[in-house]
Amino acid sequence: MFVVYKSSAGSGKTYTLVKEYLKIALNSPSPYTFKNILAITFTNKAAAEMKDRVISALAKLSKEKDEDGYDAGYVADIAEATGLTETDLRTRAKATFEAILHNYSDFAISTIDSFVHRVVRAFAFDLGIPLSFSVELDADKLLDYAIDELISRAGSDALLTKALVEFTESRTDDEKSWRIENDLKNFAYTLLDTEGRLNARKLRSLTIADILETRQKLEAFINRFKAEMVSIGTQALQIIENYDIPTDAFAYGKTGIGKYFIYLAQGRVDKFMPSKRNVVDIVENNKWAPAKSDYKDAIYDAANQLEPLFRYRQ
Repeated sequence: MFVVYKSSAGSGKTYTLVKEYLKIALNSPSPYTFKNILAITFTNKAAAEMKDRVISALAKLSKEKDEDGYDAGYVADIAEATGLTETDLRTRAKATFEAILHNYSDFAISTIDSFVHRVVRAFAFDLGIPLSFSVELDADKLLDYAIDELISRAGSDALLTKALVEFTESRTDDEKSWRIENDLKNFAYTLLDTEGRLNARKLRSLTIADILETRQKLEAFINRFKAEMVSIGTQALQIIENYDIPTDAFAYGKTGIGKYFIYLAQGRVDKFMPSKRNVVDIVENNKWAPAKSDYKDAIYDAANQLEPLFRYRQ
């Protein structure tokens, strides 16, 4: 059975969790029941706070009525939750408190990372890893090591070498640094987030040959797409020129649809998506020219030919 406690900060979630822990630990006559309880948190700070709260609660429940720190209200609350008499509660709390202090390493309130580390270490031999393994939590250091390992295989793995060489050449063609380590590292960061890990799992079945083939298909598609963009932009600029209209004479001037067609003719893939206000709206609302313009009639005549080109690129 799963029980979920959801509430805002400061509403008593930790108090409730401590109470649930105590119900399990104290409802058994054995003071060592705590060894069979696993509590997992997300951070070291939360784990430390949870341990402190459990220890403090047991210490408080161990006190006699005439001792300093005795809390009648708290004792009554835990007694009701556990179904124990106050005397039995005090006896068991004191025994559990002493058992934890003498067996603190078995007090299993920890982070998820710590718990998984303990499990892996227990099965290190079965997993085929050294018993003295250590866990590296520094993401930058981990990625640097992984990238160094990857690049060190260049020359011995033909397909990997081909992939790295092609990537380096693409960088130099774009007049960027041929040192690809930083690019690989920036890309690798995406593998550290949840979405990145999910997508990486989908790629595990692909070989380097599969990836190179996919890259070639993508490049071919991009080249066809750019060629089509350039064709549309060139045709549009020719129409504008035939009507002897300056490209900045359209609505919104230098940021209007005339400039958009220039971007298309230049093959600017990064400018393929037109501005909604300065381009899309003037086409949708048929407001191609400013209210006052010497080219107004020519612009609307040209618009009859330009609009199909604009819509075709969609």
